[in-house]
Amino acid sequence: EARAEGGPLADKVVEQVTVMRDEVDRYLDRARLATDRKVIGAVADVRRSLEGLSRVLSRAYPDRNLHLEGEGAGHPKARIERRDLEELVGNLMDNACKYGREQVRILLSIDRTDRDRPMVEVRVEDDGPGLPPSAYAEVLGRGKRLDEPQPGSGFGLAIAAAIAGTYGGSLGLDRAGLGGLAVTFRIPLS
Repeated sequence: EARAEGGPLADKVVEQVTVMRDEVDRYLDRARLATDRKVIGAVADVRRSLEGLSRVLSRAYPDRNLHLEGEGAGHPKARIERRDLEELVGNLMDNACKYGREQVRILLSIDRTDRDRPMVEVRVEDDGPGLPPSAYAEVLGRGKRLDEPQPGSGFGLAIAAAIAGTYGGSLGLDRAGLGGLAVTFRIPLS
């Protein structure tokens, strides 16, 4: 809007936004480098983290039914620092609670189709409005938001995708069985 308006105040707003974006990029790059150094040997108990996050978010969103599924998966250990796992999955679960209407489902499984690289998979689904597939790539970009009235920076999914990539994992979006958005996080099994 500032670019469209023009004038000294608009120019100052554009200048300050550019400075802030550069700072955010610098801190994200620094965090990524720090994470790269600690990737080797990192191991986290995925179920334990999911259970803890579910307890916290159930209190924060008492009107949402959070349900963790995947008893057959046991307590898989993944190659990721616990804090990074909890930041990543906590962001996904918080988004699902924020945009879901009543239901949030977290599915934990192990994909052993590639014997040389089995993966732990965490799928977070909600019953909210979801997103059109054409918007998936856009919301994974830094600072991209399609919901301006909601609080937040627009960096959550981009940070989650960056953390996943740092550990050799991935993040994908698709339609949830509950009707809203599903975000699937995959990370190598330890």
